[in-house]
Amino acid sequence: MIPETLSRQLAHLVSASGAARPLVAIAGPVASGKTTLARAIAAAHGSEALSTDEYFPDYATIPRIERDEPRHADLDRLAADLESLKRGRGTRVPVWSFFENRRVKDRELTPGAMVVIEGLFALHPALRALIDLGVFVDAPVAIRRERFVARSAEGERGFSVAEAEAHFEEVAEPTLWRHAPSYEPQASCRMEQDGAGGFRVVWSAADADTLGDSVDAADPNG
Repeated sequence: MIPETLSRQLAHLVSASGAARPLVAIAGPVASGKTTLARAIAAAHGSEALSTDEYFPDYATIPRIERDEPRHADLDRLAADLESLKRGRGTRVPVWSFFENRRVKDRELTPGAMVVIEGLFALHPALRALIDLGVFVDAPVAIRRERFVARSAEGERGFSVAEAEAHFEEVAEPTLWRHAPSYEPQASCRMEQDGAGGFRVVWSAADADTLGDSVDAADPNG
């Protein structure tokens, strides 16, 4: 599930971290494999992945076309929560509902050996000082579109198929790529996921000559 190049970086982070928990941040476009990778990393280190989706705004308060704009997200609370988790503290984090389109409650999150955050704006510059390892994940746009629409057809996010198609084309894609130039400098590793769910390291700052290091994955979602 986790390519060897990335596994080595993660092992080094944990061994060198001391008392503080290292923060691994995984960003990329919708349905690129972020969640799949984040959950695998978190499980391997006794942790639970946190999603930036939980910090979305109440959709009723903003125009539809701006739903994924990071300026509307609760980045201040996200940064505060991540700092608390890095210190090893159990932290109350929000829970956001795609069926009610708003934050519905808080829950307690206890950090493991590392803190793992994933989502559209996990590499936002506002989080730069907290990030120990940044990963940018992508996948072919046709594959991502198909995944996103299929999830909606299965009732995962409360979108109809038509709403999912419109959200992908008009909101998710243009917003992510408009901000990607400010996200990518925080990434020390870039990965791609194929249609079968396999991850491939495209570039790694720690091991730049490992182009093509890849691994298969059973779960193609993320």
